[in-house]
Amino acid sequence: MSNMITLIRFRMRNQFQLSKLFDKDLAVKTHAVITFIGYGIVFLLALGYVASVPIQMNLSNQLESVNPYIISLLFWVFSIWSLLSGVRSLLFGYDHEQVFVLPLDKWQAILINFISKYIIQVILCFIVLLVNEAVLFFISPFPLENLIIVFLFMFIIPLLSIILSSCLALVIRIVFYFLKIENTMFEAIATTLIFISPLGISYLSSKLFNPKSGIIETSFLRHSLLYKIESSEWLSIFILIVLSILLASAFLSILVINYDRVITVFIKKKAIVKKINLTTTTKIRALVKKEFSKYFSSFSYVSNTILTPVAMLIVGFGLLFGFLPTFDDIEISALNLSITSQSIYFFIFLICTTLTTSTSCSFSFEGKNVWVVQSLPISIKELCISKGIINVSLLTPGLIIAIIDCWFVLNQRGLEFFSHILLLVSSLILITLTGLFLNLKHLSFNWSSEMVVVKQSMSTILTAVVSMILISITALLIIFLGTLGVLFAILLALFGTLVCLLGIRKIHYLQEG
Repeated sequence: MSNMITLIRFRMRNQFQLSKLFDKDLAVKTHAVITFIGYGIVFLLALGYVASVPIQMNLSNQLESVNPYIISLLFWVFSIWSLLSGVRSLLFGYDHEQVFVLPLDKWQAILINFISKYIIQVILCFIVLLVNEAVLFFISPFPLENLIIVFLFMFIIPLLSIILSSCLALVIRIVFYFLKIENTMFEAIATTLIFISPLGISYLSSKLFNPKSGIIETSFLRHSLLYKIESSEWLSIFILIVLSILLASAFLSILVINYDRVITVFIKKKAIVKKINLTTTTKIRALVKKEFSKYFSSFSYVSNTILTPVAMLIVGFGLLFGFLPTFDDIEISALNLSITSQSIYFFIFLICTTLTTSTSCSFSFEGKNVWVVQSLPISIKELCISKGIINVSLLTPGLIIAIIDCWFVLNQRGLEFFSHILLLVSSLILITLTGLFLNLKHLSFNWSSEMVVVKQSMSTILTAVVSMILISITALLIIFLGTLGVLFAILLALFGTLVCLLGIRKIHYLQEG
């Protein structure tokens, strides 16, 4: 057991870049610092939201639902995190071959990834619940014995989120395997839609719609913790905990016993091609087809870049069909400003367009096969176009719906309409080129895990930083200057696009392979 604990500590230090903070190589150290700061900022923003939840729900007379909401929110966030990481990463991990030759029992080697993720989620759960309960107790003091329930859910929620999401993902993978369907994108969409279907049904069946209603209705905690818990309620919570432990034990036991059979569904068999048809096509079309094939063949690549395009579609259709509510104007009297509901939804469209891009790792994703691309009779321009088309294609459906919403729902007309649409388009082109430029500046082909190059590469982190800066500047310009601010933001996007284009032209990627 001590060997497994030592290995988990070592892997966590590497995963969070802690081991590289004191590296002698300045580039490695800088990368680690940026990664660590990025994680820290995101986590602090999340904690800020958690701390504000009791305050918000107190104003809307929903204080009794704070704990059910937070418990359910943690479950859905952790579950979707597990789904996006993929069940394959839990079964194999990036160091699968190395782990199985270490002095560990077989069950320890098999479950090392589950245990590592569980520990991380328990720690995060502890911090989130600590902040939430502290603010809640300040607003409305509750019996301290109820913290026992919070403490128990701190262990149960991560357990359920990992087990239930992994169980469903594994079942879907097995079904696809026997049906001989090899489409990572379709499998990921099917798994995600099935898993979140209870959440969707809860929102649709809610009589009084609000952003928290569906999450509250799907909570495992059905009791308010503001008052003394009755014995019958303690019994129901105890039964839930016992069932959760039994379910997890059964799933992990079956996995350990049948591990060799389970992993066969993740091993791709090489098909023997009996017939080959030779066709001719343009270089751009061939490159785009190759990029789409490479993109959809990686679950990690898809899952970490598909969220914002999907979110943009959901928000767009929600607005178009009247599923999403309108907010009261936010008045900032000190600055004499008013932020309307229409502005808020446009900011959401802008964030979805700019926040992530598939191009920030598209060159590095070639990996050790980069020599194949560099030996082809193609130019850097053609490569950039083909890789950029992927990101643009992902966001085009959502962009079309956003344009329709701007006219019919947000009631934009004339210069206001065209300037806002131009800002969305120019922002999409800018972040696409920014990802390409930064990836070319910080190439990394010697990686062992797709997740590392997709989420933790220097270019991905820097692109995320640039996107957040762009979103912040654009939001401030629009809030303070209105339509004039939109025009300034467009000029800023065009200037950034020009800088990226000139920067890409100076990089001799194909000649320096």
